Order: sequence, then structure tokens, then C-alpha cells
Amino acid sequence: VDAQTKQVFLSSETADNITAFCREHAVTEFQFFLTCASLVIQRYVGSRDIVLNIPVTNRTDQFQSSNGIFINNVLFRPPKASFNTFLECLEKIKQEWFKVQAHSMYPLDEVSSLIQKIHNKSISSLCGIMFNYVLQEKPTANISVHARHAKMPFSVDVIHDKTSNAIEVRADWA
Repeated sequence: VDAQTKQVFLSSETADNITAFCREHAVTEFQFFLTCASLVIQRYVGSRDIVLNIPVTNRTDQFQSSNGIFINNVLFRPPKASFNTFLECLEKIKQEWFKVQAHSMYPLDEVSSLIQKIHNKSISSLCGIMFNYVLQEKPTANISVHARHAKMPFSVDVIHDKTSNAIEVRADWA
């Protein structure tokens, strides 16, 4: 089955409104979009119990002079509770994300082995959804190549180009 892609481009006015909202409520744009994606995905799959695979950079001070990319994936389970307002949900996801960040240095392959050993499940049966937020500070040429196969069964990418104040939200699925 070929991969499918849907892209949505947000206006710079909308981007400005999101930035102002985040500043007013002391959250990052990553946390804002993570909350939005979590709510949409929970509704889309018909379950509050989802797990997102999120790539994070792991370049600590000790590696500042090293060349290369230091990336790990963390598993994030958004809160399953119902919330009366978006702000309640945003605050809870913010708190949960800080907890996950404390464990972001654990290698995903070791986490996967532990899940297999303890729960007798593969990581792919637990998590088939990826969320990725990219903040571009410098202009870059985006090359979008239509993939024959999706990276994961479902992935959401948010690309925020600060120089042009453009936000692209892209969903890919198999």
C-alpha cells in the first residue's frame, strides 16, 4: 500500500496567534502542537489510550564539540482523562512531557527490550504513531519526496519556519 500524505499550511496570522497564546499561557509551541495532535489522534483512533513516538535531540554539553546528530525517540502517553477545557489538557500534557524528558536519555532499543521482556509485546504493537515538531530558525529548502511507504503507520509532522513565519502540518499514513 502506498503512503498517503495530507498537508495543511497555516497563515502567518495564525502562527502569530499561536505564538502569542503560548507566551500568554507559559507553554512552548511544541507543547501546544503536541496537545493538538494528541487530541486529534485520540479522537481519530477512537481511544484515549495512545502512545506517541517522539524524536528528541540528546546533545548534552559534553557533546557540544562533537560532529553528528544525537537523536533518540521517546514514548509519550498523553493523559487519558477527560478535560473540560483545552487549557486543562495543555497543562496536563506539559507536566507529562516534563516527566518524559527526564527519561529521554534511555536508548529506545533498551526500552524496547524491556517492554518485550516484561510485557511480552513488541514496541511496534504498542506504538505506531509518530509526532515530530521541527522549528527552523534559518531558511532551508524543504525537499518533500513522496514515499512509497510511510515512516510509521501514522505520523504527524509540524514544521514551523520562523524566518517566514510559516507553519506546515503534514500527516502521513500507510
